[in-house]
Amino acid sequence: MLRDSSHYIVMITGDSPLTACYVANQLRISKKNLILIQKDDGVWVWQTPDESEEYPIDSPAKGFSLCLTGPAMNHCLSLPDEKHGTFFKKIISRVQVFARVTP
Repeated sequence: MLRDSSHYIVMITGDSPLTACYVANQLRISKKNLILIQKDDGVWVWQTPDESEEYPIDSPAKGFSLCLTGPAMNHCLSLPDEKHGTFFKKIISRVQVFARVTP
């Protein structure tokens, strides 16, 4: 009903990113998700929940909704972007799930 009224729907939860993406899919808030994760080597990448696809942080694939955790959001806020000021401002319109975030 909200989607039909042209509202932009976002889910904010304390759940893990995998749980949050699953619930968002079940509630039809999003269809395909990419989660911003930090790999063991310290590199940040976008990854599908099933880990079958991976994209560099600066170019998340089109057609996906984005999911950010609290640490990932902080990382995006710290990255400069020439046009938008911060990388976070550049991607915020695609973020539909905020997982493991605190007020």
